[in-house]
Amino acid sequence: MILGSTQEKKGILQSIVKSDGNGWELIQVPSSGSRKPITAETIAAKENTFKMAGKSVFIFATDVIPQIIGEVTAKAGIRPDQLDHIIPHQANVRIIDFISKKTGINKDRFLLNLDRYGNTAAASVGLALDENVTSGKIKPGHLVLIMGFGGGLSWGGILIQF
Repeated sequence: MILGSTQEKKGILQSIVKSDGNGWELIQVPSSGSRKPITAETIAAKENTFKMAGKSVFIFATDVIPQIIGEVTAKAGIRPDQLDHIIPHQANVRIIDFISKKTGINKDRFLLNLDRYGNTAAASVGLALDENVTSGKIKPGHLVLIMGFGGGLSWGGILIQF
């Protein structure tokens, strides 16, 4: 995403970024970085591949995503039902279905590409954003909340006026 200044009333209206290191083991690559460098032994043990505690991450995501929606919209002085679109991290359609039901936000407001690409990890929000801007689905004036969650555990959201 390329950002620049503007005099118009558009752009990033609000954002939050949060983390809780207590959940670091739930989403990780066990052998990577400086904590546990990759060695022949860790490769043989398949510790250099992505590991996730699926059920725990589902519970985490279905708790924090509604919080992101509520907190970002409240800070921006709008209601969640005023959002034109939500682009969530494209981790799992069950998570998104659950969030839609939990928040009462119709699933058609969630812009997804999981059906075509699967979980594209950290690229998921950017890919979905680009796809929907390029196709014209996101129009000038639309309020779009993009949000993600991941390792650490970390989560956040950005409200953009297009």
